[in-house]
Amino acid sequence: MVKTNECVKEWQATIEALGQGKQTIFIRVYPTNKDGFLLYPTKNYTIKDTYLQGFKKENHDFVESNSQSGSGIEIKYYADCVDVIELPLNKLRSLNKFHIWTTDHVKSYIKNRKAYVWILRVYELESPENVTTATGQIYARINKNIDLTNMKPVLTDQEFNDSFKKIKKVLNLI
Repeated sequence: MVKTNECVKEWQATIEALGQGKQTIFIRVYPTNKDGFLLYPTKNYTIKDTYLQGFKKENHDFVESNSQSGSGIEIKYYADCVDVIELPLNKLRSLNKFHIWTTDHVKSYIKNRKAYVWILRVYELESPENVTTATGQIYARINKNIDLTNMKPVLTDQEFNDSFKKIKKVLNLI
């Protein structure tokens, strides 16, 4: 039985986009040396009245319905980091169709630094786990190990491979 308590924190709506197959990437200002991790949903961004401005208009309903507030934290997904691609800021626009954020949000987050695109293969856990607050700002550990057996890929092998190839093609990597 494989278990882990290692997480990466991210906005709840983004985690649901990954968990529902709407995207397969994280855009970060740092690479990762983690091969896999639980996806820990954060909700504090929804406190701001302007939080929807960070997401494309066509995703606002999705974001609102997947940004529920409340005190409970539910871990539903695990991700394998299949690849990390380093990109200059001017190449990020080519990835717009592969995520739910606005171009302005991505630019304001990257702030003229190099970007690292994490290609994630996401799995749904057999059953969601309620957890307490995790220690750590980006990488975190929760207070219990979560069983990874019987998790199921969100996308089929073919769907994931097609998405990965499209990303590499758009970036002129194949």
